[in-house]
Amino acid sequence: EYGLAQDDLIQLWMEMAASSLWRRNPQLWVLFDGRTFSRRYQRAWLEELCRREKQKCYFLHLTAAESTVRE
Repeated sequence: EYGLAQDDLIQLWMEMAASSLWRRNPQLWVLFDGRTFSRRYQRAWLEELCRREKQKCYFLHLTAAESTVRE
């Protein structure tokens, strides 16, 4: 299982990849998925990235019952 340090490192790599993609195609939609953005400070990093890259930032929070997830 990943710890916070690993999550932060992966987030940094994801942000670098998104920046590179947006520079090539500013109209591109980039979707970040996963627990990498489960903490408030991680979402704040993403919001700042979007501000720097002049991109809109949306958060979609999905939940489900444990039994549904296991199906």
